[in-house]
Amino acid sequence: MKKLTTLLVSLIFTVMLCLPAFGANVTVKGKKCITITGLDADWYATTEGYPSDLDIWCVVFYPSATGDIMVIHDDGLDTWVPFESGESADKYDKTILYLPPGMKIKPVIDISDCTLGTAANAKVKIYFR
Repeated sequence: MKKLTTLLVSLIFTVMLCLPAFGANVTVKGKKCITITGLDADWYATTEGYPSDLDIWCVVFYPSATGDIMVIHDDGLDTWVPFESGESADKYDKTILYLPPGMKIKPVIDISDCTLGTAANAKVKIYFR
C-alpha cells in the first residue's frame, strides 16, 4: 500500500510540474463573446485574431478579490480608456459596461494598469455584435 501511495503522489507531482504555474492569459473565443482568464500579461484583441475594430456592446469584469481594478484601453497601452471598473467591493462585485451601437474599439488590457488580488481567478468577458 505504501508503494502505491508513493507512486500516486509521484504521479500527481509529475503532472503538476507539466502544468503552467499560473498560466498565461487564456482566451476562449465564442461566436459573440471573448472570455479572458489567467490575466498575468498584456492582452490584445488583434493578437488573438479578432478584427481591428470590434462592435462591442458589453464588457463584464469578474474580480478575484476586494480592491480589484480592470482597465481596458482602445488600440494601445497608453490610449483612451473606454472601460475602467473602479475598485471592487469583493470578489462577487462584477462590473458591467454597456457601449452604444456602432462604437467600435480595439480592446487592449495593459496588465500594469490593473490591480488583481489573484490574477488567475479574475475574468473579463467582452460581448460584441
